[in-house]
Amino acid sequence: MPGHLTKEYANLLIELKKQITASRYKAARAINKELIYLYHGIGKSILENQIKFGWGSKVISKLSQDLMSSFPGMKGFSPANLHNMRRFAECYPDEAIFQTVSGELPWSHHVALMEKVKDPDERQFYMKNAIEQGWSHSNLVM
Repeated sequence: MPGHLTKEYANLLIELKKQITASRYKAARAINKELIYLYHGIGKSILENQIKFGWGSKVISKLSQDLMSSFPGMKGFSPANLHNMRRFAECYPDEAIFQTVSGELPWSHHVALMEKVKDPDERQFYMKNAIEQGWSHSNLVM
């Protein structure tokens, strides 16, 4: 390639890499938000059915087995995670939580905050700062 095409090509490549990176980031955030919605919905359904039918915690183990069997390639349906989903719905009964920064955080952040921070306002504080400061899960649990 002639010299001027090399520079133009390099600039094009840099721009395309930026576009691809930005698009991948947006897609990951959208997937994360949808996963948080899903986990909240699952937790809410478990909670409501346990209240309505008086089911104990054994139903979570059975649901875990059945969901893992129905979706063998999908992760996230362990009994521990289903308990976390139930607790998430209990901590945030109103879906207005998704209008705040909570939909921006990965699931692991939510689990850590539910375990470590009992006060809802304090959890909200940590959520907001985790987003603004870009805290990783390890930074958050320190």
